[in-house]
Amino acid sequence: MKYTCLILLWSLFATMALPADNLIQSISIVPCPESITPGTGYFTFSGKTDFTVENEEQAEVARCFSALFTQAAGFTPSVKVGEKKGKISFLTDDALKSEAYHLEITPRQIIVKASDTKGFFYALQTIRQLLPASIEGTAVAETADWSVPAMTIKDEPRFGYRGLMVDVARFFIPKENLLRIIDCMGMLKINTLHLHLVDDNGWRIEIKRYPLLTEIGSRRVDRPGKSFPERRNPRQGEPTVEKGFYTQEDIREIVAYAARHQVEVIPEIEMPAHSNAALASYPLLACPVVDKFIGVLPGLGGNHADVIFCAGNDSVFTFLQGVIDEVVELFPSRYIHLGGDEARKTHWKECPLCQERMRQEGLEDEEALQGYFMARMSKYVQSKGKEAMGWDELTNTRIPDGAIIYEFAINPDKSHIIPENVLYWVKFLTEIENNRLKFSACKGIMFDTNISYSDTNESEMILGNKIAAYGDAKRYIDSFRKGDYALFYSKGRGIIAVGQIVTDTPTEVADEKYHSVRMIVPEKFNGDVKALPALSPNEIKTILKRNFYWASTIKTPFLTGAQVEMLIRELQKKHV
Repeated sequence: MKYTCLILLWSLFATMALPADNLIQSISIVPCPESITPGTGYFTFSGKTDFTVENEEQAEVARCFSALFTQAAGFTPSVKVGEKKGKISFLTDDALKSEAYHLEITPRQIIVKASDTKGFFYALQTIRQLLPASIEGTAVAETADWSVPAMTIKDEPRFGYRGLMVDVARFFIPKENLLRIIDCMGMLKINTLHLHLVDDNGWRIEIKRYPLLTEIGSRRVDRPGKSFPERRNPRQGEPTVEKGFYTQEDIREIVAYAARHQVEVIPEIEMPAHSNAALASYPLLACPVVDKFIGVLPGLGGNHADVIFCAGNDSVFTFLQGVIDEVVELFPSRYIHLGGDEARKTHWKECPLCQERMRQEGLEDEEALQGYFMARMSKYVQSKGKEAMGWDELTNTRIPDGAIIYEFAINPDKSHIIPENVLYWVKFLTEIENNRLKFSACKGIMFDTNISYSDTNESEMILGNKIAAYGDAKRYIDSFRKGDYALFYSKGRGIIAVGQIVTDTPTEVADEKYHSVRMIVPEKFNGDVKALPALSPNEIKTILKRNFYWASTIKTPFLTGAQVEMLIRELQKKHV
């Protein structure tokens, strides 16, 4: 789901021509305002510039903006509360929506209208982008012209949720750098920071009742000269180095700074998987059948992804509830993200505690056990007055009531298990409050058929009408559901075939695991894989207008039905 840092942001760019008498021929504002009407001339900031605002909340917004000039220009525009006349005036307009603003810039004054603090803040961020780039500097720019072109701007957000995810677990970001990221988010009007705080590769938040989480979990062995995907598991006794964590005081500072920049911080505490850093700190929370050393993973090159929290051990839930208790106190966000993705059940299947839990709860399999696990923790989050979020794998089984699911496309086979009160991320982002999301698009998966470059394996799959994997890669077959499209990706060439899954559950024989498929392309096949035309990576990128992480077994887990149809059409053309 997220081997690399996911960045979730919506930005629309605008470039427009302005009259010649403004001397500036073009200008860019990100995201694109709803409307821009060019004016004539410029407004110039100086030491005599003053803000007049209606209340202290508006004053705080104005002071934050004025501070930019202190460093970059050597002067600070003044801020006056309650006065009527000023070079820059804030006026409340209750007719405007939250976050919306009207901005009128003339050579003599600037008038800002909004209904709330967010709107005033975003109006000033637009002005910030209109200023010379030196406004972002930390030293006085002696020759800068602190002017902005005259214009009228009307703007309101298209999306209520505008998010950026930052993974500080795998790659720790010092507090000062994170604050700068938040500052830039505010400038781009991104209002939500999804902070991925814990993973196999590090625990980055101080939890006072569990000090080993940072004493042990924030450290890992070094693997110099190796890329992150190639770094192997640590050996017992191997020295570790400090990779960093945030104290609770740091978190409070980050959250407060984010609030001043109109950014909500959503913490993510991963469970039951992506938990090696926690289990390295408290190994008794793993299943008792785990017989290997548990350490903080230095990269993705190891094989310990199957070491996860034990679902049959009540101490696990006590521990996680204790973590949530402190997280809730630190983050005022209405949301807590609980992860829930990529939980391999290898040890759960062997663990007597997990099997006993399944018997007690009447659970049919280990997927249902994860449903129990996540529902239990979601209810606890909700008992704290928060809403629970999770990754799309939660849809593999029982979905916690009221959960918000992060997903790019929705498999129609899952539609029957999604309660009305469960909010999908797509639905959430577009704020479709009154209409249930249509489950129209099947999921498509680009699947690396041939990691070993064996033409025989590919030929057997296409001739046998199946999508298969072997050894450790067998788990990826579980990603498919009936009705999904399997796009056969031949290593080094591209997509050579497409089939649709026709079986409800995969078949496992010896070291092979497979789903049966109805072959769509090619219609006829003589067994010669090398003779099959292929859609190259560049062609795929061009057709779908998106990038892919090619060095993985599953190239992209979620192609919509429409995207699959485009790829099928282009591949069929090559067969004519």
